[in-house]
Amino acid sequence: MKLPALVLIKSANDIGSAVAHRLKREGLRPILVESANPGVIRRLMAFAPAVHEGLAQLEGLQAVRCETEDAVNACWERPLEIPLWVADLDAPPPFPVDVLVDARMRKRHTAPNQLSLAPLVIGLGPGFEAGVHVHAVIETNWGPNLGRVIARGQSEAYTGKHRTVRGFGAQRYIYAPEAGTFRTEQEILAPVSLGQVVGYINDLPLHAEIGGVLRGLAYSGLKVAKGAKVVEVDPTADPANAQGMGERPVRIAQGVLEAILGWTPHTKP
Repeated sequence: MKLPALVLIKSANDIGSAVAHRLKREGLRPILVESANPGVIRRLMAFAPAVHEGLAQLEGLQAVRCETEDAVNACWERPLEIPLWVADLDAPPPFPVDVLVDARMRKRHTAPNQLSLAPLVIGLGPGFEAGVHVHAVIETNWGPNLGRVIARGQSEAYTGKHRTVRGFGAQRYIYAPEAGTFRTEQEILAPVSLGQVVGYINDLPLHAEIGGVLRGLAYSGLKVAKGAKVVEVDPTADPANAQGMGERPVRIAQGVLEAILGWTPHTKP
């Protein structure tokens, strides 16, 4: 594709943010689209905080919440800025784009057909089938295929299994036991101990199953569905693992770049 391409990325989570970061560094024109109340929990690893704070920093680049197309265009002209647009993620793009990347990582949802939304549509992770829902799929499961571009077929199925860190898998996460409002007085990077109350869903206390530091934390006051991920504890207790871009998002972002650079209107990736 002739550069610079205009790339819309659905979700300013850690993966969508890494994609935007890589594409900006490569001279493309990414724009992040995020909801008004993002459920992103790895907030120091993502651009999502720009929704509430107007700005968000991530490894040398800055996302800027934009309210007008003129503001978006101004961001693209500045080498260290990425525009962030607040909108319904299920709505069509707010303006024509060359590439659309669905980075929402909705593992258990039925993938929508988005082929008509842009000349090149890329889906990240399980649920997408190249040629049916999107033009290309990027593998997002840990393993030797992480970041691989899939031009035909699907990515690996969602296993429901968590990657282990220091022997801990599912214990690293806390999910909402019921629908309601998440409340917390904690902050990301705060140390936590086994059994400590780190927040509440409505009046139900949420206890840490392991000790470590908080790597992920939903915004206090966020309304969540039952089963939503609201807390992540890093058992290594190393603050460096809770901020900046992680290995998995970086490898996925590389796959997105490869898909874009390898695409022409007559040759799908």
